[in-house]
Amino acid sequence: MDNSFSIFLDTYLDAWRNSSLVDMKDLISQSYEAREITGGNIVDFGYEESLNGWEQGFNFAKENNAQWNIKVVSILPLRKDETMAILSATMVIQGESLKTANLFSNV
Repeated sequence: MDNSFSIFLDTYLDAWRNSSLVDMKDLISQSYEAREITGGNIVDFGYEESLNGWEQGFNFAKENNAQWNIKVVSILPLRKDETMAILSATMVIQGESLKTANLFSNV
């Protein structure tokens, strides 16, 4: 794994674990595009919608004194200067892990 990707991933995960929207804004490309599949429904969204989602999630985490439980599932080299990280994330509130988790892949 490329050292610069490793540094980026650590920084990204720190921003997430700290619920830092300011840091997340600096890390996500303005050309960011994502797809979410929930209950069989597909939703595509970009940078602004992503930041709105992060803001809601981070606010929820802060309001509920939650901790993020983020696990790196896999890191896959794709091409030169391109790596995919697959992450699993859930929240822990008052010592109890939420029953759902989300799976993310980032290139």
